[in-house]
Amino acid sequence: MTDRSTNRPPADLATFSSNLDRWGPDLSRWPDNEAAAAQSLLQNSDAARRELAHSLKLEEMLSSLPPVTAPPALKRKLATPPESSSDDTVARLLDWFAISIWRPVFSATVPLVIGFTLGFLQAGEPADAQADQPSMLAFSSILDDYPEEYSDDFQ
Repeated sequence: MTDRSTNRPPADLATFSSNLDRWGPDLSRWPDNEAAAAQSLLQNSDAARRELAHSLKLEEMLSSLPPVTAPPALKRKLATPPESSSDDTVARLLDWFAISIWRPVFSATVPLVIGFTLGFLQAGEPADAQADQPSMLAFSSILDDYPEEYSDDFQ
């Protein structure tokens, strides 16, 4: 079943509803081919007529509301053109470079410096001080298995 004036099938209800939301309930504001398909659907579908009536009622309720005006500050802001200067652009580029490049470098360098510092501070400890470290406790059972004659090699 096709519409004779446009040689296209009549719109389905979902498309009709979407078009109502897009162009409103006044079919004269719709594109000609969509309006013709909507007229065809309205002639054949009770659900489409209910959708149109609902949309007309909603349009009437919205048009009965008082108009909302923009605050004066917003009107002034919209009326003034945006400021742009090359000095501002250069300053923004320098700020971007300073923040974007050096901040991550410093963030990565600080833990590295702390790690090296702690490593060098602990490197000067005598071997007996390191024997109490948890890492040395892992080897204590191995040292117990060797005879006394080799124990001096592990001290």
